[in-house]
Amino acid sequence: MIIYTIVIFFIVLGVLVFVHELGHFVVARFFGIRVDEFAIGFGPKIWSRFGREKNGLRVLYSVRALPLGGFVKIYGEDGEAGSNSFAGKNRGIQVLVLFAGIFFNFLFAWLILSGLFMIGEPVSPDSYPQYASSIQNTHVIVDDVVSGSPAEKAGLKANDTIKTISALATASTSVSIIIQNPTIEQIQGITAASNGKPILINGISVTPVMKIIPDASSTYAIGIDMETAGTLRLPPWSAFWEGGKFTVYIVQATAEGAWGLIVGLFHDNQAVLSQVSGPVGIASLIGQAAQVGFVNLLMLVALISVNLGVINFIPFLALDGGRILFVLIETIIRRPMKASAMNMVNTIGYGLLIILMIVVTWHDIATRL
Repeated sequence: MIIYTIVIFFIVLGVLVFVHELGHFVVARFFGIRVDEFAIGFGPKIWSRFGREKNGLRVLYSVRALPLGGFVKIYGEDGEAGSNSFAGKNRGIQVLVLFAGIFFNFLFAWLILSGLFMIGEPVSPDSYPQYASSIQNTHVIVDDVVSGSPAEKAGLKANDTIKTISALATASTSVSIIIQNPTIEQIQGITAASNGKPILINGISVTPVMKIIPDASSTYAIGIDMETAGTLRLPPWSAFWEGGKFTVYIVQATAEGAWGLIVGLFHDNQAVLSQVSGPVGIASLIGQAAQVGFVNLLMLVALISVNLGVINFIPFLALDGGRILFVLIETIIRRPMKASAMNMVNTIGYGLLIILMIVVTWHDIATRL
């Protein structure tokens, strides 16, 4: 299982890095900027090949030993002059090249989500009332299980589908109720009317107790959050429209979350660390999603792609957003910054990112020991 998770993690990481770097590559080539290398991974080359010659230039495509990222080596990023160099283009083109990786991550998420709507996307019917007639296989799933609750003790877990529920009709009769594919209201009603006697959920005995629900402490409950889910399948045009809307929503939510984390750095570092996942945490999430199903894995890939785009847009040293900021500064001061100063800043930025990655990874490992 661990090997399977690691393999899936590196495949997902490789795809997302490829998409991001492809954005820089395509836009740079479109504007006639020389690209010397397109690499997946870092460190020594384990495979390389020159592409077709174009305008007297050839790109070296390579795969390197450490599959934790990748890069596109664009001529002129370090200040080299020339009509086919990055530095030789106007600053509007430079911003487009730098932003292209971020845009491709968002575009990739849009394509994934649109594809999921075409093949069948798990949704909450309440979120898509306009497509109520197109939602099939509605069922109740467990969103969360309260720690120490009867549900947890009985073995119920998040993402479980509640297929059946059985209980006594009343507290004074032995006649049983067996409901197939129950609604949330039916589950809550039978649980509340149990009077503390065991009920069967998916054939598992669970004994409801009181004082689990904060605003209804005298109501019997088993300690689960639930939602209704179904499968929404749309025609291509509607799928692309809804996929685009969903992508915009995820970008906005991720940006708000990122801003909250940045603000939180100045208040509670431990709380921030608990909300951030490094390679270990992401690999664990990918492994869990792959176990649930391919659709869940694709959904997670779309979410990670958006996160990668949003993070890269942050105006921090060595990230695309930081490099865009420097281009804007050059536009204001009307002269290029010194290449030596830029290299020093980027080196410091990479160092800080590596330190942050080590800290987050250590926290991931420590919380799982």
